Amino acid sequence: MLYCAHQIRTKAKGNTDTDYTDILLDTPWIGFNFEPGQSWSEIKEMMNTTVLPDGSKVKDYWDNPKFPFRVFKSHFAPPVQPVTKYRKV
Repeated sequence: MLYCAHQIRTKAKGNTDTDYTDILLDTPWIGFNFEPGQSWSEIKEMMNTTVLPDGSKVKDYWDNPKFPFRVFKSHFAPPVQPVTKYRKV
């Protein structure tokens, strides 16, 4: 499903070898806690400030300026989607 969403956002003109590098980088799972007890604000901070060992920024993967919109993975049902509560995602 994430691959299909990626094809939609690139209008099937993207290069999956270079555009779609890692599922958790390109399409973050916003409800996934990397550490027990981690809050959304901590996850958001990590998504915006983490620098990978190769010097690239995590934000440059999921907020890639080449894509017209961002895609996030979620297992939340519609009434509890954090996007409705945290509009500035």
